[in-house]
Formats: sequence, C-alpha cells, structure tokens
Amino acid sequence: METIEEIESVWKKNQEIESIVLADKVIRATLRWQRRPGGRYYLEAAVLVLETNQLLRLTGFKGKLNRSFALLYRNLPIRRYTWHQKDKNPDGQHIYGPHKHVWDEIYGEHLKYVPKGVPTGDINQELESFLKEVNIRRAGAYEPFLL
Repeated sequence: METIEEIESVWKKNQEIESIVLADKVIRATLRWQRRPGGRYYLEAAVLVLETNQLLRLTGFKGKLNRSFALLYRNLPIRRYTWHQKDKNPDGQHIYGPHKHVWDEIYGEHLKYVPKGVPTGDINQELESFLKEVNIRRAGAYEPFLL
C-alpha cells in the first residue's frame, strides 16, 4: 500500500512534467536530419524552456519501417510520437499504427494513445505537429527530410 507521501510525490512529479510540456519552448539551432549506417536517420536539438531557462532535448529517428520523436527532460522521454505497427499499454491493450507516449511517474513512458488529427505519411508534417503539441517554436531553420 502506498503512503500519503508516496502518492504526493507521484502527483508532484506528474505536475512538474505537465508544466514543462505546457511551457513555451524554443529551438534556436537548425534542425537537420543526419544519415547513419543502415539507412537510418537521426535528428537532435537543444530545446530551451523560456520561463525557466531549463534545457531539454528533442530527438528524432527514422528507420525503414518506423519513426519517432521525443521530448526529453533529464533523459526521460516525457512525450513521444511513434509510428510503427503495434505496441501495448501496461493494461495489455494493443495500439496499432501511429501513437503517442505520455510520461507518468508510475508507468514511465509506457502509457500510449492514438492521436486524432495528426497528419501521417509525411515525417516533416508529423514533426511539425509534434512540436506544436509540446509547445516548441522553431527560431532556426529546418532542413526537411526528403521523402
């Protein structure tokens, strides 16, 4: 059984994560996909939380059959968009196709849901949609992934 202190600690951590996600953020550098061996591509950028000056990290991955974007806080993926065939929630529910991960103190990044209204099929549009959802504005250029 959890104590009141443990429950409060979880609640505070979840509140902290949500406030970071909701805060206005900016990427000042040029976003650029980098090719790696095996036909994979990676994207990485520093993200500044404007109100607190905290530094977060944005990562992107494109493989042959899947792709993802993540917003990391202290190396924890607090929000993630993933496009692959199948995944599963902690309760056993299967998720098919594009889905998003939200961070929670109890489940980590293992809670998933299928987003509505997210453009799929174009990695550049998916990235723009992800940035908008997590309140990140680009101040630098973006070199689109060429399909």
